Amino acid sequence: MSFRSLRLLPVLGLLTVSIVLATPVALAGSSGQQIEVYIASGTNSVEIAGHNQIGEEIHQGLNISGNPTKDTGYWWENTVEITAYTGTNETGTDLGTYPCDVPVSQSSNWYSCYAY
Repeated sequence: MSFRSLRLLPVLGLLTVSIVLATPVALAGSSGQQIEVYIASGTNSVEIAGHNQIGEEIHQGLNISGNPTKDTGYWWENTVEITAYTGTNETGTDLGTYPCDVPVSQSSNWYSCYAY
C-alpha cells in the first residue's frame, strides 16, 4: 500500500461513519416489520402486496434466494398477501396467494410469513 493510499484511510473512514449515521433506521419492531418468506419446493419468486409503515400500498417482487428469503425492501404492516410463482420475476405458474398478518409492533424487526 502506498503512502498516498494510507493518507486517504482516515477520510474514507469518516465518510463511512457519516453515511451510516445519516441513514434512517426504524426502531426494533416499532413501525412495521421486515418479513422473511418461507416457501414450498418449486417456488422461485413471490409477489408481496400490502401496506408499508406509512400506509402506502406496495406490490414488490422478490426472487427466492433461500428458505427463508428475507425481504429488506419495506417495513410491512397488517395483512400482506404473498403470491408464489414457479418462475423468477413473478412468472410461470401461480402457486397460490397466502395471507400473512404482520404486527405493527413487536420486539424484533423480522416477522415470518409462509407461502404454502
